[in-house]
Amino acid sequence: MQRACFDCAEDYVAWMQEPTRVVHVEWRKVRHEKSRGYTSHSWLELRLLDGTRMRVEIYADQGYTELLFDPRRLRGSDSRFFDSNSTIYDGRVATANDLSRPLTAESLRQEAQALAQRQYSLSEFNCHHFVLELWNSLVVSSLRSQHYPDRAKVGLLWGVEEMVGTWLQGIASVKSVGAAAYANEGAGAGGGGGGEVFVLETTGPLRQADLPGRDFFGKNTLDCAWAGKWLPGVEEHCALRLVERIRNFNLAKVAERLDLSLPKASWTLGSVSVTSTSLAAQEERCFLALRGKELRLAVSVALGSQRLLLLSENLLQEEESGSWHARLRASSKGAHELAEELQEDLQVALRRSEWRPALNAWNR
Repeated sequence: MQRACFDCAEDYVAWMQEPTRVVHVEWRKVRHEKSRGYTSHSWLELRLLDGTRMRVEIYADQGYTELLFDPRRLRGSDSRFFDSNSTIYDGRVATANDLSRPLTAESLRQEAQALAQRQYSLSEFNCHHFVLELWNSLVVSSLRSQHYPDRAKVGLLWGVEEMVGTWLQGIASVKSVGAAAYANEGAGAGGGGGGEVFVLETTGPLRQADLPGRDFFGKNTLDCAWAGKWLPGVEEHCALRLVERIRNFNLAKVAERLDLSLPKASWTLGSVSVTSTSLAAQEERCFLALRGKELRLAVSVALGSQRLLLLSENLLQEEESGSWHARLRASSKGAHELAEELQEDLQVALRRSEWRPALNAWNR
């Protein structure tokens, strides 16, 4: 950085003490496991003078994304920031003296967001193109690059995009029809797949999501896209556990895990008895993807005049047993309406990782 960028020495001194001044930049990449390492993902990781780190990147389904990590306040930092499998791409590292102009977190954010407004394209503007242009705009000319990861595959991607682009757009245009058909599939006898899906984080409203789509490729392609759209930053294998639970939800099997007496005439939870007839006739369910310090799935199910709440274990854990916590209450309210009623209790539980109060609130 040259002092000529400043009008006076005092401005330069103030700048050198600016906590949000960018002092280190790395171009990082990681191979995509779902493509068996054939393709990769790029982002820029930056360190500020106060020690805070920023990670800026783009995705096809969610556009510009920014993660922050502050080592002084671990509680408020994003645990998704670091990827242990990532590497620095081709030695692309810049220190403060390698930057072409004064740069703060905010000025970089504005530039990155403006750049990310371009339409995402596999062949013309993907995550690597975004990082390449941003990197070249930040560093001195001697460090600028014409190369980026997966460059040799762009021709192939161009051809793929041309061949299947129209077809994929056609799939998207009938998405609502496919979702409706999928929602009705297996609805009888406690079968899975149907219902509304919402995402709830530690703050903010319930966000309605689409149902995970049918996978035409047989390799979790659409499940991965759903997870990336609605649970960005969550480790893919953990997010896919949640998608799997939504897709294959079967109340009869859940009841077996709860040691409820099925398929006998009735089963009892607490002091309330539910008949196998009402179980088979369930018509309404609501899925809540709960994301905070933990990742859990809550399911609100209407069973005749009864309303069942199920809560999965923490899906961020490496080992999962498939267990559920359950509460049952008598109510005529809809599954979605009861989920909204419990929203505040669930958000408190997400922040504190303490679920008993939220479960008990179901019976109020």
